[in-house]
Amino acid sequence: MTSFPPMPVFARDPRLLAAVAAIVVIYLLRRYWLVPIRLLKKQFPVGESAPRLVANDAELPSEAQAVLGKFRDELAPLGFTPTPPIVDSGKTARLYLQRYEDSALTTVATVMASFRVRDGAIVSLFRAYAGYESRGPMGNRVFTIGNTGAPGFPDKPQDSVVRIPEDDAAMLLKIHVAHVKRVRMNPVQQRIGDPVAYQRRITAESERWACESGWFRNANGFRKRTLRGAFIATWRQLPPWSWIIERRQSRLWKALLAEAMGVNTVLGMLGALQGAAAASAATRR
Repeated sequence: MTSFPPMPVFARDPRLLAAVAAIVVIYLLRRYWLVPIRLLKKQFPVGESAPRLVANDAELPSEAQAVLGKFRDELAPLGFTPTPPIVDSGKTARLYLQRYEDSALTTVATVMASFRVRDGAIVSLFRAYAGYESRGPMGNRVFTIGNTGAPGFPDKPQDSVVRIPEDDAAMLLKIHVAHVKRVRMNPVQQRIGDPVAYQRRITAESERWACESGWFRNANGFRKRTLRGAFIATWRQLPPWSWIIERRQSRLWKALLAEAMGVNTVLGMLGALQGAAAASAATRR
């Protein structure tokens, strides 16, 4: 006599199958629909940013001192000159930033320590990283950011942005050099000047792009997410979209790392960037 495997528990008890299905539906509704709806209710004051110079080291939280100090020690040997650190305070976050520039490399480095704020007081360190930026002659930019945190709104189409979990400034610069070469950019000179004015320009550009991208809208002095922005921002971080994005980023990381490791020394790396800058200057002449 032929024996058959035992029937699954779900087949023997349809009520259990219905219960599991209900749990799955509730989970999907909560993550894929309720979260975006909640995001629609949140609003952020327009022009909330108020950057200023840090008065003294005592004003810096110990975690911020550690982050800024670490990258200061790593960036100096690479030829980067620091600007004074600044703080940009808001109701939900407080950013401590220090920027570095190297005119020969036509590259700006930004170090950030971001803290959660509740009732005006710092709660915890949220994110800390360094990143590099180079600008092209047509206003396009190349960013190589040592953090994989998702942005609040999409990157500009003309910009090339790579987010990679790398906290070593020298290695990240190698990756940035490979990134610049990959997009075939000839970087132009850029200077920071007054770091407070520089941050104001960056914030104004970001707030303007938030609305131009269609992810946000201005309403009575507040910036609120659009329906499209709320759903896309949420779904990008959930399967299957998150899998697609992570796979695409992983392939790009591997390609850039392979190219970066082909630059054997820091001197060779700096020479590569200086060569790109010289070629750009010759083109402009």
